[in-house]
Amino acid sequence: AVGKELHTAHTRKLQLGYRFSEEDPQWTSANTRFYPAVAVGMGMLAGALGIAAGTLVGPLLLELGSHPMVSVATTGFMVLFTASSTTMQYMLLGRLKLDYAAFYTVIGLFAGSLGNTTVNYFVRKHKKLWFVVFVLFATIALSTVLLGYTGLYRALRAWFEGEDMWFKDLCHDSEAVLRSSPGGHGVVPPTLNAGPDNHNPFKI
Repeated sequence: AVGKELHTAHTRKLQLGYRFSEEDPQWTSANTRFYPAVAVGMGMLAGALGIAAGTLVGPLLLELGSHPMVSVATTGFMVLFTASSTTMQYMLLGRLKLDYAAFYTVIGLFAGSLGNTTVNYFVRKHKKLWFVVFVLFATIALSTVLLGYTGLYRALRAWFEGEDMWFKDLCHDSEAVLRSSPGGHGVVPPTLNAGPDNHNPFKI
């Protein structure tokens, strides 16, 4: 319904001879179907991989023709919304350490304010918007490299430790499976023991 309204308004502007600016999104019939589908896919990937959806939507908004500052503001709001909802979920599940949360909240507020002030200073001083696009590109590139490194390290560690690398039933009990397996004898390996005696130097 929203896409249809955007397309209707866009068509009406074209009929009236409205002069679009370079940053105005062009809500054609194809764009109103393509971009929501891409956004849904990005949301699913972000939820599955644990990365910020705003980081993925930023390039999409730039491709749509949005102003770089508008793109940054939109993705910043999306990150704030998704991070807050995820934080509430972990808090309700009792898995959030409040002292850690308070500590990193202060660091995040300080770093975010510093980054926002720095970007605005360069944009106003040099009257250039490429700096915003470069920061977005650098952030995505660094995230991609670090995510790939972490995934490769964990995969190699699991492989050398002899862990089962295949998919498992989402509802199975790991300890029950080990006790019922041949040679299990009810012993749970240290990697599955969450007690204080588990000192695995390779555990992330």
